[in-house]
Amino acid sequence: MGALDEKDFRHPGDISWMNRIWENVVIEKIQTFLLDNGIEDVYACFDKASCIEISGEMSPAIQDMLAWSCDRFGLKEIPSLYVKRDYDLTAEIHGFDNPYIVISEHFLNKLSDEMLRGILASRVAGILAGHHKTMFLLWSAKFFSGLVPGFSVLVGVASNQWMRARFYTYDRAFLLATHNLELTLQSILANTLSEHALKRMKCGTGEDLFDSQVKDFHHTNSIPKAYYYLFDSQDWAPERYSEIQRFYLDLGGGQMRA
Repeated sequence: MGALDEKDFRHPGDISWMNRIWENVVIEKIQTFLLDNGIEDVYACFDKASCIEISGEMSPAIQDMLAWSCDRFGLKEIPSLYVKRDYDLTAEIHGFDNPYIVISEHFLNKLSDEMLRGILASRVAGILAGHHKTMFLLWSAKFFSGLVPGFSVLVGVASNQWMRARFYTYDRAFLLATHNLELTLQSILANTLSEHALKRMKCGTGEDLFDSQVKDFHHTNSIPKAYYYLFDSQDWAPERYSEIQRFYLDLGGGQMRA
């Protein structure tokens, strides 16, 4: 089985909004400053100090998932995985030149093995796409936003759009890695519902219980929605739900690359 290429799974919005962020002259200067002054090392030191690394000795099964994910997406070096005691149900990519994955303890404990494999695969795909570098720059930019007049406005809109679009890439990568539409749809709701509740949602079937919310979302007045698009980075589940189903149909409804 050959490795997937970025063009197989990256969402156009992820690409275009990330490019717009990196084209910003101020961002370029921030990058130079960070790398020249070893800020990544300082950040990683304190970031990892609040986490525990899940090594291969601690969990061979999870290490196997990471190795499989890297093989699937052609990532040469297996990233380290850290667990953080946090009530947020998240799995994020940290670092710049040396990326690693941080997952919250509560999220890790509630995911089935099959779901965790897909989540890790999607984050490995994010590393391949360079998401960690953009995330690190945006984290750093929060400090500079108070020092450069108008900077938060210039970067903020592009940042919000990209923060949302990156999840479309994660969802596509999850689908291509697992070849399971139902599980992919469940993963979009996994930070809200229990595994038992997810199975009762009948995701992706003719009796999908989330469909009515998806329809309500798309029928919402476009003016307030446009406002939130600009000034909020929330990844809305109904939108992700629709996008991944369109992607699935574009692939031929299951005729995905093996």
